[in-house]
Amino acid sequence: MRSIVAAIVWSLVFGGVGHAAERAGSAFFVSHTGALLTTASVLGDGCQSLTIENPYIGKRAAFPIAVDHAAGHAIIGTEVRPSRQTTIANKFDLWTGDMVMAFGYADAIGFDVKLGTVTSTAGGGDGTTLAAEQFRTSLTVEPGFGGGPVVDRRGLLLGLIVAEPAGGFRLDDGAMLKAALDKAGIAYDTADTAPDAAVSDTINAAKHYVVKLRCVHE
Repeated sequence: MRSIVAAIVWSLVFGGVGHAAERAGSAFFVSHTGALLTTASVLGDGCQSLTIENPYIGKRAAFPIAVDHAAGHAIIGTEVRPSRQTTIANKFDLWTGDMVMAFGYADAIGFDVKLGTVTSTAGGGDGTTLAAEQFRTSLTVEPGFGGGPVVDRRGLLLGLIVAEPAGGFRLDDGAMLKAALDKAGIAYDTADTAPDAAVSDTINAAKHYVVKLRCVHE
C-alpha cells in the first residue's frame, strides 16, 4: 500500500546528527512488549550501540528487529515494558480543519510538539478518508523528528515520519506499518476511532511513549 504524502513545510536538514559517529532521531512504543517504530535512516548500516531514552524509562539499550531501508522504516526492540504505547488508526477519520500533532526529539530542544490542521483530504473532508488516500496538513517539523509519530485529534497514530530522498518527508501510513509489524510477529493495538481527548492529555501520553533514539557507529 502506498505511503501517504503529507504536504509539510521542510526548511531544515532532516534528522539530527550529534557528531560523526552518532545518528540521532526519534522512536515510539507501538507494543506493550517493548517494540518501537522508527525511521531506517537513523540506524543506517548498523549501530555499535543503540539506545533509547525519555524521562520515564531513563536510558535503555535497544536492538534492531527489522529494518526496511526501501520503505524507510524500522522496528526495534527493548526489555522495557512501557506504561503507554500508540494505537494505530484503522482508518483516517479526518475532516478539513481537524487538529493533528507531530511528536519528536528536536536536536536543540528535547521532546517537542508540533500542532497543525488538516488542510484537505482526498475523501472530500467527509470524515471517511481511508488510510491509502492522500491528505494534506499545515504541520512543520524540525531536525530530530525523523522516526516520530503523527497522531490525530484523538491521539490515534496516523503515520511515521520518514525522510524523502529529494527532500521533505512523508508519513508511512498505518496499513504499511501494520504489515511490517505483522511480518515481525509484533502485537499492537488498533482502533477505528476513539473518544476526543484534550490536547494536553494527548501530549502527556506522548511524553511516555516517544523516545530519543541514538545510534553510535564506527
